[in-house]
Amino acid sequence: MLRLSLLLFALLAARCYDDAGVPAPKNDPLPEANLSLPDLSARCGDTPVRIVQDIVVAGRVTTSDEAGNFFRSVVLQEDGTGVELMAGLDDLFRVYPPGCRIAVRLQGLAMCRRFGVVQIGTMPAAGDYAVEAIGVRALLDRYVACETVDVLRPVPRIVAFDELAPDMCGCLVQIEDLTPLPSEEDPTDWKWEGYRLFEDRAGNRIATYTSTYARYAASEIPKGPVTLVGVLQYGNAGSIGKSYMIKMRDENDCFR
Repeated sequence: MLRLSLLLFALLAARCYDDAGVPAPKNDPLPEANLSLPDLSARCGDTPVRIVQDIVVAGRVTTSDEAGNFFRSVVLQEDGTGVELMAGLDDLFRVYPPGCRIAVRLQGLAMCRRFGVVQIGTMPAAGDYAVEAIGVRALLDRYVACETVDVLRPVPRIVAFDELAPDMCGCLVQIEDLTPLPSEEDPTDWKWEGYRLFEDRAGNRIATYTSTYARYAASEIPKGPVTLVGVLQYGNAGSIGKSYMIKMRDENDCFR
């Protein structure tokens, strides 16, 4: 009996980790979505609510946490709407690689909008204004199915400033011909870390946010006109105030 239990444990562990001890990619049959991401977004407000209906949504992963700017979350997008799944685990890029298709069973989870983006997680404690991360692989596997056979490279939508709109928050976008502005606190500081402002030729401005823990946080921002790619957000950008923001996946999301 003991040998059988050990064998079953080993089989379960093999499903979750590869030979190097890191999370293994998943390849599950996907349940059929019965609600579109735009319809889910239309139902979401700024206060966390528990989802009691039997709802399944699906989309393609557009982000990666490999560089550390996205922390324990993954963004899926479909039909011009992006949603952030607060998974709460490290190395999600190995389990849900960019471009794979995932489906999420929402019943029992919670949702709210933060920085303009619909976030899915668990119901927080009373008084909290953001959903909690799921944080347990077994629970994540219960809610999320991932298909890694048909992986397509995420392609950002190229947009101009006058096209930006609140319902685009959560989507992977690309904005061209931007010039980085010096920091008001320290004009000699050109590191990515924190909030940074970029300006187009017409004087329109947009911010970027880079986590202290991102591997490129201490790297210098390129000086010339650049193109930025990332997930669109809107909210309080520190001392900059309310602004649209681009959250890059890694340093390659800024190029000339």
